[in-house]
Amino acid sequence: VEIPMTARRSGFSPGLEARSLSTSSGGGLVPSSFYDKVVQHLTEANAVIAAGATVLATETGEPMSVPASTAFSVAQIVPEGGVIPASDPSLSTVPLPVHKYGFRTAITYELATDARFDLLDFLARQAAEALATAFSGHFIQGNGSTEPAGLLDSVTVGKTGAAATPTYEDLIDLLHSVASPYARSDRSAWIMSNATLASVRKLADTTGRPLLDFEVPRGTGAAGMLLGRPVFIDAAMPDPEEGQRTILFGDFSRYYVRFAGSMRFERSDDFAFDSDLISFRSLWRVGGVLADSTGSIKAFVSGPAA
Repeated sequence: VEIPMTARRSGFSPGLEARSLSTSSGGGLVPSSFYDKVVQHLTEANAVIAAGATVLATETGEPMSVPASTAFSVAQIVPEGGVIPASDPSLSTVPLPVHKYGFRTAITYELATDARFDLLDFLARQAAEALATAFSGHFIQGNGSTEPAGLLDSVTVGKTGAAATPTYEDLIDLLHSVASPYARSDRSAWIMSNATLASVRKLADTTGRPLLDFEVPRGTGAAGMLLGRPVFIDAAMPDPEEGQRTILFGDFSRYYVRFAGSMRFERSDDFAFDSDLISFRSLWRVGGVLADSTGSIKAFVSGPAA
């Protein structure tokens, strides 16, 4: 099935890569137009993907690793006739397993046959919200073993505040704690909770101009522009509280999201035969990991409340 992915992750990064995926066997699969609706809602609901994460689509879920460098070769001046020193780059691999997410729902036969509204669209929205809420939360707070590796436990601290909410100077320090190539990347961005954004909206620069600029390209999903980079809201991010990592900034293309196979949305008229219910199940294998842990993304840690 050729799945046209017309949705963009962000106005600051390329769209999702579209590939042909083989469908699973079994009857009752909904048509591809139903699948398109689900993909659109997932993109809108997931801050990490919207911020520019690298998305990989694999047909199967076998073990997979992402190669990553940890150190480059170092050159130096060599005197005439001198011995050329050795300097090898350091390479490692980062495992990127997938985890199966799913849920099941049932509707009555009467609803399926008598509904006067677009029932498939309603089910598509419910499926999208259930799946996106589950795995997008793990992209932020996942434990890395039974769940995807979340960003909060994978990044290093760039700035610790003197108060629970950041100051203008805190945000400047956090931005500059990230290495310049990452901070200048087209996919560098901020991720924070809505409560943290509320405190940032009250900040102004030294001239009294608000830091947050609401002039953003339509369709990006960003809540605004902060110090020249887009801000994305994720409900899984902690609210301002002492010791919590409440803001992330950096190049989110270094976070890899893997979708193994197509999303399975299957129907059974027999599962609840004794109750005359039509059952649907939605399943998808998804993984996530920060492949570059050298400092591509850093966190702001909230200090004590005032």
